[in-house]
Amino acid sequence: MFYILFVPLAAITWILFFEYLPWLFGPQMKRLIIPGRQSTKTSKKEYLLSFLNLLVFTGFGALLDFLKSAELTKFYFEIQFTWSSLLYLPASLFLSLFIHDLFFYLSHRLLHLAFMHKYIHVHHHQSHTINAWATFSFHPIEGCIQISIVCWLPLVLPIHPVIHGIFTVFMLFMSVYGHSGFELRAKKAPIFDAFNTSFHHAQHHQYGNYNFGIYLNFWDRLFKSNHATYEDGYKHLREHINGSKDVE
Repeated sequence: MFYILFVPLAAITWILFFEYLPWLFGPQMKRLIIPGRQSTKTSKKEYLLSFLNLLVFTGFGALLDFLKSAELTKFYFEIQFTWSSLLYLPASLFLSLFIHDLFFYLSHRLLHLAFMHKYIHVHHHQSHTINAWATFSFHPIEGCIQISIVCWLPLVLPIHPVIHGIFTVFMLFMSVYGHSGFELRAKKAPIFDAFNTSFHHAQHHQYGNYNFGIYLNFWDRLFKSNHATYEDGYKHLREHINGSKDVE
């Protein structure tokens, strides 16, 4: 039994990493805090729902262990030293991320439909300002939706367990990063503006029906769901973090 521990432990590791980021890397990390959007205190509800969803993640990890042991997945373990086999390893990782990127965007839009938002997604949006513990502070049904990809992805896509593990760790990292209230990518080259930022998701919690994506900003641009102030706001924040402008 591997995934029953791997999935929830990966999630709690990233929560604690971002929770203690200034302690790990020094007080200068405080400059990377997104002004006005990081909460100063984790609520009891955020702790409660987070631990409840860690149990949900444990359940899906157990389900994946069962599917794997029953040989119902498309996991493969032997790697042939041919160009096609070696190239498929990174290709399967990027394909997994692309599939999740689209799945997350569409499921997130679904959660913002009136009925789903009123009874399910509203719990997540009670974290108007964000912190690492807000990441998985959502209704268990939403937890099932969001973590389900770790199970159904290897049912539809041939993937090596190591690549699947990297995908799972990165997926959980980006989830917590987006809720951390820290903007770690302010020095990135403009070419990387195609990727979303922590500021992008911080705006989602501030404004609601905008900024739905997780990795690529492509879907929000395609469906015109970026908040109107996102690009200018991020530019302003980047200048502040890089020391050329103050944020009020």
